[in-house]
Amino acid sequence: MRAIAQGGAAGLLLMGLLLLELGLRALGLGNPPLYVADPEAGYRLRPHQRLRRWGKRMVINQHSLRNTGEMPPAGWRVLLLGDSIVHGGIWTDQAHTISEQVRQFLVLRLGRPGIVLNAAAPSWGPQNQWGYLRQFGTFGAQVVVLLLNTDDLFAPPPTDWPVGRDRQYPRRRPPLALWEALSLLLPYPTQRPATRPPSGDPVADNLLTIEQMRQFVQPQAQLLVALSPLRRELKQPGPRDYEQVARQRLSTLLAAGNVPFLDLLPRWNALRNPEALYRDGIHPSPAGNTQISQAIAEFILHHASRHLSPHLSRH
Repeated sequence: MRAIAQGGAAGLLLMGLLLLELGLRALGLGNPPLYVADPEAGYRLRPHQRLRRWGKRMVINQHSLRNTGEMPPAGWRVLLLGDSIVHGGIWTDQAHTISEQVRQFLVLRLGRPGIVLNAAAPSWGPQNQWGYLRQFGTFGAQVVVLLLNTDDLFAPPPTDWPVGRDRQYPRRRPPLALWEALSLLLPYPTQRPATRPPSGDPVADNLLTIEQMRQFVQPQAQLLVALSPLRRELKQPGPRDYEQVARQRLSTLLAAGNVPFLDLLPRWNALRNPEALYRDGIHPSPAGNTQISQAIAEFILHHASRHLSPHLSRH
């Protein structure tokens, strides 16, 4: 009888673990977005992924873009380069990414279908984005928008070190959803090796990279640059002294290259409660995504009409 009871307890335990595994898989655990090392960009999202995490849908196409595989044969195209803000992460559904919302705003104004390509990955800086651009090109876009945040001006050179080492950048799926859940709950410190900027001045290296992007893009498309502030830069006392210097260096570089520049900090500071636009110190909330998307769509329409005019509706 004792053996039967013990066997029944083991069976109940196994049944409980099975139900827990199925429940975690229904939430998307066990199927995280995967990454691959890249010789130019350091790393990027693995191509051909479709997954759902915490109820949010994510689609990665054959070019590691957070877009479906369809590329419209006609109409306007915008390439949006960025980091986790543009990519949206697992907390943003495919339909609510900045790229998709910009597309919706532009479709309403232009009266014709088009696409906004989402070329981004978490923690990418300008040098990662330039590596991706060198490798894949602009996909025939008439407009290329580089969306930075203030920390990107200090971003290190590309490295593939995180892929398969940092649990936020897995190379392959875990054997069980339970395995992933435990890995997320348990402390898992990772120390990336220090990467020294070639010049000793990370801002200079990133500004040089942005200038290289300008020279690459402008013969074939209009380059626009937007800067999203950190939440702590809002209101007073505003950006720190070294951030003010970096911002001014960026503005000077873009003015010299005749690149339109959208600094979102003054726009956010004009709002009554700009802190509501953030989910943390860097990433936008759903309301923040909408505000950024509208600002970028307006920015494109204002500064890129010469490039988009052949694609404007006649109505």
